[in-house]
Amino acid sequence: MNVIYKVDSDAVIQDIGGSWDFFAKENEGPHLLSSNVVGTSLWTYIIDSSTRKLYQDIIVRVLDTAEPVNFRYRCDSPGMKRFMNMNITKEGTGVLFNSSVERVETRSPEVYFSIKSKSLAKIIKRCSICTKLNDGTGWKEIGPWLSEGNFDNDDINLSVMYCVCEKCSRSIRTIPGRQTLYTGVDSRR
Repeated sequence: MNVIYKVDSDAVIQDIGGSWDFFAKENEGPHLLSSNVVGTSLWTYIIDSSTRKLYQDIIVRVLDTAEPVNFRYRCDSPGMKRFMNMNITKEGTGVLFNSSVERVETRSPEVYFSIKSKSLAKIIKRCSICTKLNDGTGWKEIGPWLSEGNFDNDDINLSVMYCVCEKCSRSIRTIPGRQTLYTGVDSRR
């Protein structure tokens, strides 16, 4: 399954293809159907500033160099871990994003995420790329984090603040033999 979208140089979504609508319906996102998304800004759908900055830098790099950017990331739902691959290429005066599913694993218990206010005392960070969590003790996969006794009920509701961890930011921003992109990452662990 591929989810494809094209943005112009101002990051306005110009076209959608592949399994976009199927993916939106399967994930209870009827408001994200192509008919509702085309013509809107990509930034409407990227919540945190570090992920937004990463995507802004990628768009600029792809438009300036015409060199593709490819990276692996996670796009999980409450009951599934989705291991994805993103391929970003220049197409005309815009940028084409092509996400493909590499594999899917069932997650148990189900984990639900909501956005947490930065002003609350304890902040759990979630990387937008690898989906690891950081509660101030380091970045961990959700399973090991839960097994440390943080929760013990069947379904888990976590309030998180999204960001991009340093490891993911480094791996996406660095191309061997080329200048590194913007490095303003959230390295606080």
